[in-house]
Amino acid sequence: MPFAEGFYNKVESFTVPATGIVTLQFTPVAGQVFVFDNTSMAAVPTPTVVANTVTTLTVGDEVTVTYKYALSVVQARALVGDIQPGGYSGAYLGQIGLIKRGLIYTSEFDSSVEWDAVTAIKLAPNGQLTNQLGTGIEIPGMVVAVPGIDIPFLGIEFSAS
Repeated sequence: MPFAEGFYNKVESFTVPATGIVTLQFTPVAGQVFVFDNTSMAAVPTPTVVANTVTTLTVGDEVTVTYKYALSVVQARALVGDIQPGGYSGAYLGQIGLIKRGLIYTSEFDSSVEWDAVTAIKLAPNGQLTNQLGTGIEIPGMVVAVPGIDIPFLGIEFSAS
């Protein structure tokens, strides 16, 4: 891996208890939370997120929460390993890798987006991917896999040629 990861994505499912509050395993990055109510089959429009809790949920419903969180050094090493010894060779040569087409799974996406409902994929600040509401360049591709509990990555297939 050429670069150390600073953030990671997590997807958790809950049955909302009588308190209407669910507690996430990690504290999400502000603005990087998406809550889907599996019972009503709709996105929760304005969930209230305070630290690692999500409120304003319907008691008894099944919800899935997708979010991005900051990694500690220990978490980063455990999840993705060490960076290449001596550093990334492209840094010495002034090069970066480029993918022009194919199927990729990425952790660099806006976690607050309902990826099941996107009509376009666009670039967002800091190299993130976002939906049609973004202001960046559109990527000619489609979502083929949304983040899930087992695989918290976004799968897209595209061709830039």
